[in-house]
This record gives sequence, structure tokens and C-alpha cells, in this order.
Amino acid sequence: MIRVRVRGIYATALAVSLLENGFELSDLSAKLRSRLRYEGSPEPPHVTVKQSDREADEIVIIGFPEEADAVIAALRETFPYSVHHIARPNLHSAYKVVVDESCKTVVEGVEARVVAKECYEGKELVAEVVKSRVFPRDEVVLEEGFRVIGFYAELIVGRGPGVTFSKHITNPSVKSLLISLASDITLKGFKVHWRSSARSAPVEALRSELERLLDEAMKISVMAREAPPGTQLYPGERLDVVDVVFEDKRIMDAIRGEVVPTMPYHHSLKSGGEKMSSATELGDKISAFSTIPPESVYEYLYEVARDSKSLAILHKKISGERIVLGRATVRDVLQGYIVVSRKVKEYGKYDGIGEVKEPGDVILSFIRPFEKHLIHAYFDPYGLLKGIYVNVNTGIEIGEGNVRYLDLEVDVIIKGEIVKAIDVEELNSLPAPLAELASKEVERLLKESNRIVGLVERGAELLQR
Repeated sequence: MIRVRVRGIYATALAVSLLENGFELSDLSAKLRSRLRYEGSPEPPHVTVKQSDREADEIVIIGFPEEADAVIAALRETFPYSVHHIARPNLHSAYKVVVDESCKTVVEGVEARVVAKECYEGKELVAEVVKSRVFPRDEVVLEEGFRVIGFYAELIVGRGPGVTFSKHITNPSVKSLLISLASDITLKGFKVHWRSSARSAPVEALRSELERLLDEAMKISVMAREAPPGTQLYPGERLDVVDVVFEDKRIMDAIRGEVVPTMPYHHSLKSGGEKMSSATELGDKISAFSTIPPESVYEYLYEVARDSKSLAILHKKISGERIVLGRATVRDVLQGYIVVSRKVKEYGKYDGIGEVKEPGDVILSFIRPFEKHLIHAYFDPYGLLKGIYVNVNTGIEIGEGNVRYLDLEVDVIIKGEIVKAIDVEELNSLPAPLAELASKEVERLLKESNRIVGLVERGAELLQR
């Protein structure tokens, strides 16, 4: 049975979902053991699913490829709206490569840089992927040598002898024991890195794994002698960075609510910042004794926006690209929308409506929490409306000083008597659940154009204040 470790603000919902999908949980936190009334497996995990260090809206799935693929497939089924960015090539995979004098090579059709002691045209060597491509602009980096990965340890070949430890291994006596266990291997010129799971593992299990890893490393070294350049010698680990969108956070809310009191919009609020996270924990405690109306969450978010005074609009793309549309001043709350304004400083063109962007123009944006659209109205310096651009997206999330959503490619423009959807063909590039979400929202917006125009007219009055 595949064993999974879960960590971070999504851990409870992920744990429940994985259990329901037939996985076993490993290395459970005390809090999760209490919530689930489940001790979990004493064996180390094949796969780890954790909140990303980069941002709270991401989870990272990493582990042995076959097992990780099974976890990814199950989570795609349960949480169908989030976008998966699977790294290529696999992290820590090893290849026989040919480099040029600039230490460049090609792996799996992708240009890569190789860190090596010496490079010249046509040199063949074995190298490990130490940085893989998750997002389009990521550089792929390999390092001469390779590693083989076990549950408790990693054996590293070609980078000199030594012993290193996971940051979670801090006990001096445990470190001393692990150094002793690795001594025979380090004397052979190899390096051993002890993983966090080695802290409490039986000595015989640690010794047995080192022997297995050494045997595997020797086989790879032999295979590398005859393998042609481009051959993958070791599969490494599957790495998947998942952009968790609002719609899936709502599914997580429902799953988490099965085992512990959960306030409305828990996961969206929890990922909004430290103060919002603390407020969510209080809300969860209150919800154990009384119902928290969803409307109160809206009022709370309006206050968060007002207190922020300005909001950065984070426009996320399916590709993983992040575009910050600049900081916008919070003006007011109007008909349930947070109204923010930005002043244009450079010449350009407004996409979709075909109007010139000029310094002095004002952009009013209308942001309703959890709504699947974001309205932008463009005004000239004299307050005349140039056009309205309605962005279609996943549910908008309000954080401390920011607004976040995933752009769904298709948009609606309103300019005079013209009301139409644009870039509709881009829906074909979206995963089916997101394409359906976007199509329904476009249909709704086209029917509500008069309401949008009326909202913008009311918002224009704010420019006169």
C-alpha cells in the first residue's frame, strides 16, 4: 500500500481524501492522529504532500515516481479545478550526457546547464538533475555525479565522501549513530545524506538500506559505461507543484468539516496571511458552538481590504506565470464589490477594447470576494469611459494586501453597444473542469451586461470625490 505524509494548512482535508482513496498515511502529526483517530503506518512514506514554502496557495507533491503518480491521479479526481505543474525532467533523475565547452547539454529535449569540474566539446559524463523545470522560465540544472534515494537515506556518487543530515535530525546521539553506520560507505568515497525518517528507524533497517543503495549505485555506474548519451540511468523523484484554486478550497472545506469544526471559507482565509490565519482558527473554534453565517466572512474581508488601503492584484496564468497588475488604492465597497483604482503612467493599449492607454488614465477595478470575474473600467483623465473589460477567473480570494485568482483566458468586453466574449478559442487549452466553469461564467456575464454598466457608472462617481 502506498504511504503518504501530509503537512501544512491543507493537511486535514488531504489526509481524509487520501484515506478515502485507499492510501495509507505515514509520519502523522499529533494533531492529525487526534482528528482522524488513526495512528497511521510506522513505515516511512513513499510520497510527501505539503504546503509550498513559496506561497500558501500551492501544495507540493514529491516522491517515488510510480507512487507519486498514483497520489496525483487521486487528488486530481477529488480536487479537479487546481492546476498541476509536473517538473520535467524528474528531480534527482540521472542521465548520461554530452556537454559542450560551455557546460551545456540537452536532456529530454530541454537545454540544461551542467555543473562540472571540467567541460569541453563532446565530453561524456553522468549528471543528476538538481533543478528541474516546473514553470516555463525555470532553468534546468544538472550536477556531475548522481544519487540513489531510499526511505531513510540518499547515497551520493561522484561528489566526495561525507555525511549530511536532514534539518529535522538534531539529536547529537542520533547523529553520532548515523555517522557510524555510514562510515564503511564514506570510506569508499561516497556521501550519505540521512533523511528525516532515519531519526527513529531500527538500526538494522538503516544498515540494510545502505547496502541496497550501494548495490544500486554500483549497477548504475556499470550501466553508465556502455549507455549512449541521453540515457536515463536513474528515475529520481516526481515533483508536482499544484496551484490550489478557490473552487477546490471549498471542496477541502467540506471534507475537513467531516472531522473537525470548520468555518465558512476556511482554506481561503487560512491562506490569506498570518492575521487572517489566526482569525480563521478562532472562527473554527466558534463554529463548534454556533453557526457562522457566510455573510460575516464577506464583511470581514471588506474590513481586511479597507485596512490594507491598497491591494496588489495577482493575476495567475495556467502556465504558472504570475503577473502583478500593480498596487491599487482601495476606494470603497459598492454593491458588494471592493472598488480600487490605479493611475496609468505609461502609453500602451488596452487589450480587448482596442483603446489607447495614456498617462493620466484611471482604471477602476471592481472586486467581489469569491466571484468568478473581475471588472476593469478604463477612464480618460477627464472621467470619460473608454471601455469595460471583464476578466473571467476562478473565485477571487482576498488576502492581506492582495487579491488572487487564476485567469481562465476568456474575457468579456463592453464598449458602447458592443457586448461580446473574446478569446473564446482559448477555452480549448483549459482542463475540462475549468473550461466548463469559464463557459458558464461567460454566459452569465453576457446576460448581466446592463448590471455591470450600472455598477461602473456608480463607481465613476467615486472619481469625483
